[in-house]
Amino acid sequence: MLNPDAEGHWLSSLEGRERALFLAILAHELTVGGREAYQVGTEFLDKPGLLRSVNEIQHRVTACLRGELRDAGKMDFVEALGRIVLEQSDPDLADLTASAWTRGRRALERPAPLD
Repeated sequence: MLNPDAEGHWLSSLEGRERALFLAILAHELTVGGREAYQVGTEFLDKPGLLRSVNEIQHRVTACLRGELRDAGKMDFVEALGRIVLEQSDPDLADLTASAWTRGRRALERPAPLD
């Protein structure tokens, strides 16, 4: 299980470009997770509340990313992002956000392919 405070500290310890890359990956992974709210093969939603919650989290993740890209990232906001993303009372949402965060970390930690 991920520790939200430790993950926020890890995020704040990254260099600017690396932190921005993680935030972009995390935002993408959250969109993948948000697809769990869709009704397969239709344009209807099975879990509109889940999709709304994912959207609110993405809003904060992309706000943090925007701050990083403008070189104006606020470290207290960056540190808090671990809690914002990972502290969820709904078990489905908690699983979704933890999976997105974990996949984001793995993607960031993989060495870049050689050309």
